[in-house]
Amino acid sequence: MDFKKRAPLFIGIGLPVLMVLVVWASISLPKLFVDAPQHNFIYSVDVGSYYGGSSVYYAVENNQLVSHPVPKYASDASQPTMPPPTLYLHDLATNQSEELSLADAQKYKLSSGPKSADGFEVVPGSYGGGFPLFYDGGSGPKYFLKKGSYTKEIAVQQSGSYYTPYSFHFLGWIE
Repeated sequence: MDFKKRAPLFIGIGLPVLMVLVVWASISLPKLFVDAPQHNFIYSVDVGSYYGGSSVYYAVENNQLVSHPVPKYASDASQPTMPPPTLYLHDLATNQSEELSLADAQKYKLSSGPKSADGFEVVPGSYGGGFPLFYDGGSGPKYFLKKGSYTKEIAVQQSGSYYTPYSFHFLGWIE
């Protein structure tokens, strides 16, 4: 048989294979050209519920983590006050978070900007679930480390039974 008779067969098999290779390359290649992140970060997880908020909030001022009281108004008197948010240090090398006390977190020099010194940022993704055939079993939002076209899912802690979608709060990059 000559090539003209087999051309539809080659195109029919070759085109899907080529498309798979292009998709694989577009996902895999950016990871090869981006250096590993060098700066870990600190975040908080608010246990708050729809019925009451935390008694404090955390902020970065002058490169240090500080705690501020949340004023309680008369209209909120019947609402319960939840415990302070839990602080975590996220180690990007191991993709694990370690709980920190406020005193330990205050020992770090932090940069509160959205991007680390090496150009990475923490961005929210989507909730778990979605189209039934692609359900991933997750229930909360996912967070990603992003730099240009490079993205990597990061495993952050989420608040248990009082989980709300806004419980994760990025505080700062460790300098």
